[in-house]
Amino acid sequence: MRGGELCGLQISDFDFERGLVRVNRSVWRGKVQSTKSEHPDRCFSLTPQLVHHLVEYLKRWTPNEKGWLFATRNGTPWDQNMVVKRRLQPLLNSLVLKRGGLHAFRHANITLMDQLRVPLKVRMQRVGHSDPALTLFAYTHVDSEDDVRLAEQLGGTKCAQKRKRLRSGAS
Repeated sequence: MRGGELCGLQISDFDFERGLVRVNRSVWRGKVQSTKSEHPDRCFSLTPQLVHHLVEYLKRWTPNEKGWLFATRNGTPWDQNMVVKRRLQPLLNSLVLKRGGLHAFRHANITLMDQLRVPLKVRMQRVGHSDPALTLFAYTHVDSEDDVRLAEQLGGTKCAQKRKRLRSGAS
């Protein structure tokens, strides 16, 4: 999700039984608005681990009038800049990780989906992209492990073909 979409989540956007979240609004500088997506109402599955974490979070959650998942003390939705400054940066510092913003998680998530060979249409739907070029060329990053894996696979394929030819008597 985009940072504003994360800040715009309400409890009613979740189906905990089926492990789904519906993304249909964003918060930008305190104002609720539609998402940037061409299809502004998208729904996708959550990992069982995230569903469990959210259920545990809701046990400590302070209800607010609009049901914002992440709200300030006066019941307004968090602003993504506040999330980065007050929550994410201290967490990254405590874990001794490189500082970054929420948007870095979108790039990492899309790259991971590529490595897991998730179909492009699924990747695009989950992140709200309508242009495959944006997903492939701007958000998917090359990982050196992919290059190593490819070299091993190519080597294995060539060796397997050579062994097959030798067994059949061809040179």
